[in-house]
Amino acid sequence: MLKSYSCFLLLFTSLLPLCAQSQRAGTIRFNANSNLSIFEGKACIHDAHHQLDGVFEKLYDLTQTKEDTSQLIIMHIGDSHMQGGMLSGRIRNHFHHHFGNAGRGLIVPYRLSRSNEPRDYCIKSNVKWQKSRCIEKSNSLPIGVGGISVATDESKADLHISVLGDEIQDYSFNKIRVFGKKNALTPNADANIWAYADADSSVFVLNEPTTNIDLFRQNSADYVTPTLFGGVSLENSHKGVLYHAIGANGAHYQDYVKHSEFFSQAALLQPDLIIVSLGTNEAFGGRFNKSGFVSQMDAMVTELKSHNPNAVIMLTTPAEVYIKKKARRKRMVSAPNRNCDLVADAIVEYASAHHLPVWDMNRITGGEGSAKTWLSHDFLRPDRIHFTEAGYAIQGDLFFKSFISNYNSYVESRH
Repeated sequence: MLKSYSCFLLLFTSLLPLCAQSQRAGTIRFNANSNLSIFEGKACIHDAHHQLDGVFEKLYDLTQTKEDTSQLIIMHIGDSHMQGGMLSGRIRNHFHHHFGNAGRGLIVPYRLSRSNEPRDYCIKSNVKWQKSRCIEKSNSLPIGVGGISVATDESKADLHISVLGDEIQDYSFNKIRVFGKKNALTPNADANIWAYADADSSVFVLNEPTTNIDLFRQNSADYVTPTLFGGVSLENSHKGVLYHAIGANGAHYQDYVKHSEFFSQAALLQPDLIIVSLGTNEAFGGRFNKSGFVSQMDAMVTELKSHNPNAVIMLTTPAEVYIKKKARRKRMVSAPNRNCDLVADAIVEYASAHHLPVWDMNRITGGEGSAKTWLSHDFLRPDRIHFTEAGYAIQGDLFFKSFISNYNSYVESRH
């Protein structure tokens, strides 16, 4: 009897690792390439009300072997930290590596508006375009999904769009959504496509994947002048994550809030998760006005909820950076911008009160005085407001490590 019991115990204990392993199925092991140990804050997302559980369940489904074309769609809205593409590119690559690549996502004609553009795509034209940006006090053009718009009256205007993948990520696409008036810009008729459209965008599905495409201005009486263009979403039919990054240099919450077309067009992307990373610019300009800031943040969240009732909205806090101040003899000196910490406190407080998940990068990276840490490791550019490529890599890795920490906890608890 004792021998039988011992055999049973041996069999039972030998199965424990297999049971533990099966419970961990679907979790993600993330190893960052950057040195995250310089920041001691716990990398996680505050989500006491489990708003992200639905997002995590969709991601979990993507890790299973089912052959389908299911996708999780993320829309990440920000300022100049997002426009440059280094932070968003890092986050996008992590999602695609671990959950599948459903396409490059939204690209915006920043260069046509005479601004900086991410390095992994190019939008060129044979003519000069008028421009309008969301941060301007008055806009000559309606502002759509990208936070900027360009327009032209030139009858022979065309756009050449190309995307630059690499040996790791293939960003070829077989479906595009062009943001602008219905069918005002279309591919060449010989492109073997089928299409459908709504008032603010046109969708074209190609027979073959490609990494570049030309769009031509339509000149019939049915199309208004000038022709507007706000961006294009590059997608494929693969299972995975479709990550759309939207950034505008100098943007505040209020700069998006004042443009209704931004919210209506952004909703056409049908996001499951909306991440809002704003607040750095509100930390400049003198004394921080908490009530005014919270009012603008609430207005944006309200609009996003109204246009995307099924999406989860997550807020993030800005890292502490530097600000120039007058010292003795009217000399300008650079000092850590304490308003960044006040902005972060306001965002966390608002998120908690409204049951929104929040990623508190400010506290994770050290909070008050942390700008000195960024600077001492050469992670800040000479303006001490924007980060180097290595600095944005650290931020992207910290975000994904936090996200995966919450995701893994969800997966482990679902069994």
